[in-house]
Amino acid sequence: MDMYNAAGLLLGLSSLFSWVGILRYLSFFPKYNLLFVTVQKTLPLILRFLLCALIIYCGFMFCGWIVLGPYHTKFRTISTTFETLFALINGDDMYTTYANLETESVYVWLFSEIYLYSFICLFIYVVSSLVIALIIDGYDTVKKYYSDGFPKSRLQKFSEEDAPQWSGPRDWQDLTTAIEARS
Repeated sequence: MDMYNAAGLLLGLSSLFSWVGILRYLSFFPKYNLLFVTVQKTLPLILRFLLCALIIYCGFMFCGWIVLGPYHTKFRTISTTFETLFALINGDDMYTTYANLETESVYVWLFSEIYLYSFICLFIYVVSSLVIALIIDGYDTVKKYYSDGFPKSRLQKFSEEDAPQWSGPRDWQDLTTAIEARS
């Protein structure tokens, strides 16, 4: 059964990569290439931003695991805490998470309310909105490039600079004279 699982995994991955490989042929069409150029431009910005968001997410994850773990089934382990917080970002399981909150201890209940509301507000309203704003900004920039022309690279700017024109053998004579003067 183990080889069957490995073969299925490899077959599934090869199918995925084959379909993703087809995308490069769509880049020859300007309308489809707009998507690829936008992703290429915004991906580094989004990854840097998500790294910072991941640090905040881990802070919430460990806090929820440590404080709410003994009182709530969805926060008993780190993995279930991670999954619960991810589900809350996507709007899943909100009612059951709130319904299972500890009500015997007022302090735990108050902390869990503040904790969940602040996490949901921060990640749904702020982090998600900023990721969308980064993508829209990259899309607008690329769309402007398509209408006004792409900016020139450093190599293109260098090649277009006015290079001194060679005026003939006289320059060679000046060069040899300068070399002899140094000797």
